[in-house]
Amino acid sequence: MGKSDKRNILLFVFMVLGFLLALQFRSVMSNTSKDAVSTAQTIESLKKELEREKTIGEILKKELEESIVERDTILRNIVEERGSEDINEEWERARILAGLTEVVGDGVVITLNDASEVVSGVSDPLLHDSSLYEVLNEIKKAQPVAISVNGERIISTTEIVCAGPTTRINRNRYAVPYEIKVIGDSKKIREVFLNSSIVVFEFIPNNIRFQIKEEKDIVIPKYSGRIDVLTNAVEVVEE
Repeated sequence: MGKSDKRNILLFVFMVLGFLLALQFRSVMSNTSKDAVSTAQTIESLKKELEREKTIGEILKKELEESIVERDTILRNIVEERGSEDINEEWERARILAGLTEVVGDGVVITLNDASEVVSGVSDPLLHDSSLYEVLNEIKKAQPVAISVNGERIISTTEIVCAGPTTRINRNRYAVPYEIKVIGDSKKIREVFLNSSIVVFEFIPNNIRFQIKEEKDIVIPKYSGRIDVLTNAVEVVEE
């Protein structure tokens, strides 16, 4: 076999290989394009489904609020028909203490945050959920009318739970800083907070930032969660 024949054979082999590689490349690009289109369609479908769920959630929340208003109206009418102002006042007070109504009044606003910088001797510069929980327990000793944290009404069943770098309050997540609004005797609340063990033995030594100031006409919203979910497992015991 001459050199010319060998060259022709090699040329033919290279041409075939080139053709096969071109086909393979086109096949891969086609599959990649299809996968990209499929992924984009899936993402778009999930977005639409999420929007639908949000819309349904808003509708259900509105219906729940309307039901609560209707129930309160019926109960108030019953009380008024019986002509008992004492019962009506007790009912309104119970709703306030249970967190079922927005309230406005004088009190204090406490702001909590992580340490601005780590200094020598500081064991933990971060503000944890347990610290926030302890602060709220200390504040309750001053018998406040209402408390909220970052706009979340604090009620007897409120959970303060660590959720990574955030804290879950009433099933919603919040990061520092935490703004605690308290309606009540401002002097009493201030004294209880500043003299609490959490401030004296944790916040000050660890350089945790805190600020407390008195304010007038503080607005604290009503509890935004579903009360019926909290009371599903509860039964009234008749005497």
